[in-house]
Amino acid sequence: MPQREKYIDQCINSIVNQNYKEEIEVIVAQHPGFQYTLKLSEIPSNLIIKKIDSGKSLSKKRNDIIAKSNGDYIIFIDDDVVVESDWLIILSNEFLKNDYDIFWGPARPIYEKNFPEKLDPFEMLIGGFHYNRKGELKRKGLIGCNFGFKKKINHKRGRFIEDLGRGGLTVQDGEETLFIAEAINPKMGFIKKAVVNHYVQSERVNFCYIIKNRCSNVKARIFINYIIGGNNKDYLYSRIKDFVIALKPNKSILMSLFLQSCVLFSTIYFLVIFSNKNNIPEID
Repeated sequence: MPQREKYIDQCINSIVNQNYKEEIEVIVAQHPGFQYTLKLSEIPSNLIIKKIDSGKSLSKKRNDIIAKSNGDYIIFIDDDVVVESDWLIILSNEFLKNDYDIFWGPARPIYEKNFPEKLDPFEMLIGGFHYNRKGELKRKGLIGCNFGFKKKINHKRGRFIEDLGRGGLTVQDGEETLFIAEAINPKMGFIKKAVVNHYVQSERVNFCYIIKNRCSNVKARIFINYIIGGNNKDYLYSRIKDFVIALKPNKSILMSLFLQSCVLFSTIYFLVIFSNKNNIPEID
């Protein structure tokens, strides 16, 4: 993305400096109307860098990368990510040893500004990170800045939905969730030691972003459940349970209640909206 150009050199250089001797193909999917200027000095002989033009949707970029790539495995990272020096060798050793169809590693946040104390209880909701600022592993779920899969994965569509996810027109989230849900009997694994460091822009470190992000997740989850035949009734019960838990007295009870109220209201709202089949957008 253009507003994150300041990170791209750090991102590419962290790949250039990997402790990895096999051939690596790096494909930089550029935003429409914007050309990354890569200021790289020495490129190792085992590294091939390509720049391609792609659409606004993150899913469109991923599909173009799949089409242009030559390897047997594809790994996605974001342009505001810096990978650890042994990241690729750890990742590849593990997914090859375990014959994973889909695999991912953790992300550690790097905040552009000091993190407000009042947001401490909500830190993990800002970007889906795995580690908190104290270095504690808090979750293991897949997020899009550090994951990969076999190029010949057995998959219902064999691609990401281009109007789903960030930059898409239908739902601004959930592209990885749907991709995994439509994989056929995938062997999946979380590779704990394959860590990336993900910059968190200052505009994301606020309560309004957290609310917007959570409500966007709700819409995506309900939409995807309708697409794959998931149980939205159970999803509603989970959101009610979260609201009840937020009633427990604590120092952030007002913020927690407001957040869970927004999430519960958006859950009910989108369940009603999507209960009318005419309101479920076509994605094929």
